[in-house]
Amino acid sequence: STYSLVNAAYAAGFYNDIAVESLALEHPTVSFIHAAPGTINTNWGTELPLLLRGLVRMIQPFMRSLQDCGEYMASALMDPEYHGGWSLMDQNGNKTHPTALQAEARAAVWAS
Repeated sequence: STYSLVNAAYAAGFYNDIAVESLALEHPTVSFIHAAPGTINTNWGTELPLLLRGLVRMIQPFMRSLQDCGEYMASALMDPEYHGGWSLMDQNGNKTHPTALQAEARAAVWAS
């Protein structure tokens, strides 16, 4: 496995999951949710070079609207299934499961 921007993004999300899950174990009455909202139609990419910015603008009509994303992400705030503990949520507001390596990695990262 080699370094790439995609691998770095996946690692960042994975380590975020580990940290948030560890906090939830210490504070079980607090709700911790890591959401993966998917691709959202925002003005992201305005700082990109012209060619890349143009490509981003061309695919924006196929992205989820900011309003729809907000509804899906906010739905967890009112759903009793998400109260207390740690949860992962997909782009449609559904609960999803961690990878098989989650517990082992958490133990290794948070080892004293």
